[in-house]
This record gives sequence, structure tokens and C-alpha cells, in this order.
Amino acid sequence: MKLAENGFLNEFKLAQANLQANLLVPTAQGGGAHFRYRGPGAGTAPLPIALAYFSGKVDPSVAANYSSTNFTSATFVNALALNNAAPGAFATNLYNNATFRTNAANAGLPVNLFLTNPGLLSTII
Repeated sequence: MKLAENGFLNEFKLAQANLQANLLVPTAQGGGAHFRYRGPGAGTAPLPIALAYFSGKVDPSVAANYSSTNFTSATFVNALALNNAAPGAFATNLYNNATFRTNAANAGLPVNLFLTNPGLLSTII
């Protein structure tokens, strides 16, 4: 699985930073255990790949686009743990979900973002 060449690893690190920043903000003010982008000046960064996979949206600079509950899902939040980061697991969970792959394609991401030749798999994941 490609992680560095496609920019995903850099985005994974930004998602980790978003999670840490959001944990420092009270829930009533939009913080908590999530890695959503909260807008300019909020100490978080846009996540175009995650946004595309989660919702099929293409404008990562709009904080309102980060409404998917997947930004709070333990499946993804736990993979962002600073002391036990799992970028491969995070990427695999994105790619293994047919809905997420469709969302990403609808947002204009290439089908081979994570796998060089996905059409050569004997079965679609």
C-alpha cells in the first residue's frame, strides 16, 4: 500500500495534530476526541484525502464539510494515537470500504491512490 508517495502520510500527521488540538478545546466549543478541521485560526488543518473518502466532498477548506461521524470513529481516532500510530491501518480502513472508495472517486481522487494497480487484485477488497 502506498502511503508516502501519495501525500497520505503527511495528511495522517496533520490528522494526528488535529486530534491533539481538538482534545484541548472544550466540547461545547467544538473540541473533543475527533480530528475534524475546525476552520482558520482553530489550530487544525484541512484533510482533503480523509474528507474525500468520508463524504465525497472536494473543498477541504470549508469546516462545515467535516460533519461525517467518521471523524469521531474509534476506528480512525485510535489509529492516530501518538504513541501507537497506525497509518497503515488507517489507510486500509479507508480503502477496504466500498462506500469510501466510491466517495473518493466522486471527489476526483484516483482509484490507485493507495494501490498501484487495484484492478489486478484477484478480488476487490
